[in-house]
Amino acid sequence: ENMPESEREKDAAWRAAYEEHPQQLSAMRAYVDEVAREVPDFLLLAPEEEDASDDQLAKVKNDLSACGINEADKPPPAPAQDVFDAARAGAASLKAFGDFDVNEVDDYHLTPLIHAVDAEREDSARLLLDAGADVNKPD
Repeated sequence: ENMPESEREKDAAWRAAYEEHPQQLSAMRAYVDEVAREVPDFLLLAPEEEDASDDQLAKVKNDLSACGINEADKPPPAPAQDVFDAARAGAASLKAFGDFDVNEVDDYHLTPLIHAVDAEREDSARLLLDAGADVNKPD
């Protein structure tokens, strides 16, 4: 790539952090930890020094954006309360939810697969089917 060596190092550190921590928040924390290891005073800047570093903040935001991580327009959704909410939220929520019975039924006798299909979440449906969800389970 046409990236300067210092930029390539930051990009590599970010990608390594993201691969190790697929959840964005964890990846961002790992990235900040990496920056703090490289620049120990990074987190100790006085407030007046922070104001002077708006261009540094813009640079970090630009670096993150180049890696596909952008500022959220709205706060992230709350974690799923149950497997049915997770199925409606998407495959990432299902993966984050942990171990569960793919054929569990809720109070309305609906399975996670039915919730995924109802929410038009193909990613959830595929994950559930791959995990052995029974398409013939009566509702």
